[in-house]
Amino acid sequence: MSVKAIHHAKGHANDTIYTPLPLALRAIEMAEIQPEETVLDPSRGAGVFYDNFPLCHKSYCEIEEGKDFYDWKEEVDVIVGNPPYSQWKPWLSHTLKVCRKRFVYLFGATSLSANRLKMILDAGFGITKIHICKVAWWMNQTMVVVAERGKPTILTGSPIQNCDVCGTNCKRGVYGNPPNQCRKS
Repeated sequence: MSVKAIHHAKGHANDTIYTPLPLALRAIEMAEIQPEETVLDPSRGAGVFYDNFPLCHKSYCEIEEGKDFYDWKEEVDVIVGNPPYSQWKPWLSHTLKVCRKRFVYLFGATSLSANRLKMILDAGFGITKIHICKVAWWMNQTMVVVAERGKPTILTGSPIQNCDVCGTNCKRGVYGNPPNQCRKS
């Protein structure tokens, strides 16, 4: 195994959790894959996504086979999968570089954070569909999220809310600071 593969493979224990077939099928359905589209499963694992893609031009990455998603450079139309949760930020960043049209990922309840949402929106993608479910043996509620380039998002509000007094992230309410007191005033 390469040094890069060892680095990416070590992650957390929750990085290798196989997706139940019904949930993978739901994500694939929500992706609305067309026969002429190029589709990538970025972390194939046992193949629950890749093996069930409809007729299309499909490819995959799998770190255990030496096919590292971070080495993937070719743009694709659609990406569908269940990313390793300890690598959300770099994984999402790479997805936004190589995805032309839309991606469908499984997010844990706390994984679709304000910062990650901002990354998605700033890259020109809108969240167009969300399916919420609970897999009994997974720690959190799960969301199947569809993000499409150039489409308006169905989510409202601002991804990051700074202090309403000073307008910055003044650490109000964190690190033991009082939640109702601006740190700059």
